[in-house]
Amino acid sequence: MDYLVIENFWFLDRLDKVWQGLLLYLHMSTVNISLPSSQANYIDQLVVKYGFANRSEFIRSIIRLVAYKPNLVEEAATFPFVTPKERSTKKIINSFIKSNRYSKEFLKDLKEGLGQSDYFQS
Repeated sequence: MDYLVIENFWFLDRLDKVWQGLLLYLHMSTVNISLPSSQANYIDQLVVKYGFANRSEFIRSIIRLVAYKPNLVEEAATFPFVTPKERSTKKIINSFIKSNRYSKEFLKDLKEGLGQSDYFQS
């Protein structure tokens, strides 16, 4: 029996990627998220700007990026909040009192909340 020998297998590599993509697609789950229209519009703009096929492709790309750079999750979890430099509960409460803007009830709740935090010190 004679065998056909093909020296250039580039099409097999491409075919393999197509099958991998198909298998990946068959094993995908659907996840629904709710976004404000401004964020959905922004995603649509990025999809067009960077040539993604659709929103799903864009989101999957973002997830791959986060998997590659996990520190992005920490940044996203705290954005736009900034960690307070002052850690002394006493100094924080005193600065709120000095402003004369807050009720005694609020200041009491603030003190209680700061006291429960591992970040702030008594």
